[in-house]
Amino acid sequence: MKLLFLFIFFAQFSHGQMHYGTIRGKVMDKNGEPGMFVKIVAVDSKDSSQNFVAGCQSDFDGYFQLNALKAGEYDLIFSSSEHDTLIVEDVLVQLERITFVDSVTMNNVEFDCSNCVPMEPIRRTFEDPFGRFTTIQPEDIRRD
Repeated sequence: MKLLFLFIFFAQFSHGQMHYGTIRGKVMDKNGEPGMFVKIVAVDSKDSSQNFVAGCQSDFDGYFQLNALKAGEYDLIFSSSEHDTLIVEDVLVQLERITFVDSVTMNNVEFDCSNCVPMEPIRRTFEDPFGRFTTIQPEDIRRD
């Protein structure tokens, strides 16, 4: 009798657990280099308010993984300071399955420095323990 009770209890418990899916992929730039530290955000593609569902960041090799996603379709938003923002739409997630996103290629941001203004070197003034002020110049830091 005890064994039957335990079996029914654990059967209900395991049936009532939520199961999730996973999205995995790789981020590359247009030169074929891994997209390091790209932020990836998953939003529900059916939700017009684009609410955040899950997020992660790619590793040194450009690989990423989004865990604990409910079944459904998601839009993936890829963003980085070095790349243009990219949206991959309607990625289907199934329960207890891993969805692989083919290599995502991001365009590098074109940086125009025609209006850049050179900055003055930073000069710092420090007070030593005896109350004297010392100004350290960049030349003082350089080694021969």
